[in-house]
Amino acid sequence: MNAVIIAVISMLVLSLLRVNVVLSLVLGAVIGGLSGGMTLTETIDAFQNGLGGGAQVALSYGLLGGFAVAISKTGITELLINKILKIVNQNGKSEKQGLVKVLIFLLLLMMAIFSQNLIPIHIAFIPLLVPPILKILNMLKVDRRLIACILAFGLITPYMFLPYGFGFIYQEIVATQIGLAGLQINFADIPKAMAIPALGMVFGLVCAFFFYRKPRKYNEVEVEKEQIEVTIKTRNIIFTILALVLAVVVQINTDSMIMAALVGILVLYITGALKWSAADVILSDGLRMMAFIAYSDHKKLYLVKLVEK
Repeated sequence: MNAVIIAVISMLVLSLLRVNVVLSLVLGAVIGGLSGGMTLTETIDAFQNGLGGGAQVALSYGLLGGFAVAISKTGITELLINKILKIVNQNGKSEKQGLVKVLIFLLLLMMAIFSQNLIPIHIAFIPLLVPPILKILNMLKVDRRLIACILAFGLITPYMFLPYGFGFIYQEIVATQIGLAGLQINFADIPKAMAIPALGMVFGLVCAFFFYRKPRKYNEVEVEKEQIEVTIKTRNIIFTILALVLAVVVQINTDSMIMAALVGILVLYITGALKWSAADVILSDGLRMMAFIAYSDHKKLYLVKLVEK
C-alpha cells in the first residue's frame, strides 16, 4: 500500500481514538515514513525539512509545552515543593532556611540550564515550577529580582555558549547568517566568540547576588485559582524520570526536539503515569501556554525593533 495512504489512515485512526491531533499528525508521519522503507533518521529529517517557514519551531514549542504540562501532572513538582516546605517549617532555624535558599537557587539555575541544553522543554518550566514556590520565597524573604536574574542567566548563557540542544540551533543560525554575509566561519569557533558575552552574564549574576542579597518582604494576596488534580505515586515519579532520560537520549541522537518531546509524552501515557483520557486537555494546555509565551516574545521583539527605529 502507498506510504502516504498509510500515513493518512494512521493519523485518522489515532484521531478517532481521541489521541491529540498534533500527536496524531507526527505519529502518522513517522508511520508513513517507516512503511515507505525509510529509516527512522531519514523519516525524521524528511518530516522536519517538510515543515515550511517557522512551522518546525512552532511544532517544537507546542510539543515541548505539552511535555512540560504532562510532567507537572505526574506530581513530581508537588513532591519537590513538599520536601522543601518540610525543611522550611522544621523549627524555623536560620541555618535550615539558608540551606533551602541555596537549594532553590540551584534548582532554578539547573532547571533553566537543562531546559536549554539537556531536557528540551525551553521556558515551559517557569509557569509550572515558579508559581508554586512563591509562597516559599515569601517565607524566606527572597528578593524576586535575584530569582529573575538567576532565570535569565540560566536561560540565555547556556544556549549562547554551549552547542547542545537549543544552543546547537542558535549557533547553527549564527553560522548560517555569517555565511549569507559572504564570510566563512568554523562552527567550532562560535563558542569561543560567545564566551565573551557569556562571561558578561556571569559577572551580572555575581552582581545580582551582591545587590539583591538583603531580605525583602512581599504582601501575600489570596487569589482563586483552578485546582490541578495531581496524584503523587512512586511509580509515576519513576516513569517521569524515565521519560526525561529517554527524551534527552532521543534529542542527542536525532537532533530533533519534536521527536524528543514526542517520545517523552508517549512514555508517560504508555506507562500509565498519565491517563489517555486526559491527553487532549493536557496537550492543549501546553500548546496554549507555549503559544502565549511565543506571542509575548514576538511582541517584545517587535517593540524593541520599533524603539530602535
